[in-house]
Amino acid sequence: MTATTHDLIRGALTIEQANAVFDVLVEVAAAPVGMRDNFVHAQTTGHCSEYRFQGVLGFGGKFWRSSNRWYVTAYPEDVVAQPGRQAVIDEADGLLNKLLTVLSDDDTPVSWVIYEQVRRGGATVAEALRLATDPDVDWPMW
Repeated sequence: MTATTHDLIRGALTIEQANAVFDVLVEVAAAPVGMRDNFVHAQTTGHCSEYRFQGVLGFGGKFWRSSNRWYVTAYPEDVVAQPGRQAVIDEADGLLNKLLTVLSDDDTPVSWVIYEQVRRGGATVAEALRLATDPDVDWPMW
């Protein structure tokens, strides 16, 4: 499941990877759930450097795959008008950064397995990523 960071930034994502990204957008930025299929298609059929998902970030709410990272943005005037949007951006960016690390970490590919197992158990994206990247969690070997 692991890939290089370059592949995850510049190439097509797998369906699982694209769904994991969209989970972050839904849980943190309230991306419309009905956009999932379109988002997954856009991210898995080639390089899609930006995707407008809107959500609580307004019309300017976008997911980006560029500059060696995954991140979200909103129109600056919308962030100024509603300062809570910056907290959403910060939280989403933090989770997307962790997710990118989990997906590109060849040293610990088990972290993706942990992430998937915890998500299947009903945990939020944030909780699953915290557990998948916590070196102090003693996971049983499956």
